[in-house]
Amino acid sequence: MQIAIVKEDQTHLELEMSDVDQSVLQIIQQELLKDDKVEFAAMNRPHPLLKTYKMSIITKEGNPRVIFKSACGRALEKSKVLEEEVIKALGTKKE
Repeated sequence: MQIAIVKEDQTHLELEMSDVDQSVLQIIQQELLKDDKVEFAAMNRPHPLLKTYKMSIITKEGNPRVIFKSACGRALEKSKVLEEEVIKALGTKKE
């Protein structure tokens, strides 16, 4: 995954990401939208033939870069819980 900052100021962060699955970004977006400090969070794919996505975050307060990192951390924790539940339900071992 490659991430580039397209725009950044005190309340706005716009990122361009490549080599990433849309579903991962949707999970992060959902975590951002649950945060009371976030006013707006969206992701889009500028062109259907490119594997590049843009994510835009506007905050009511707080550093958007820090808030984005925090949302990524929460998404990672949820994926770990999901993995554990799948292992329990299917009786498989972690590889």
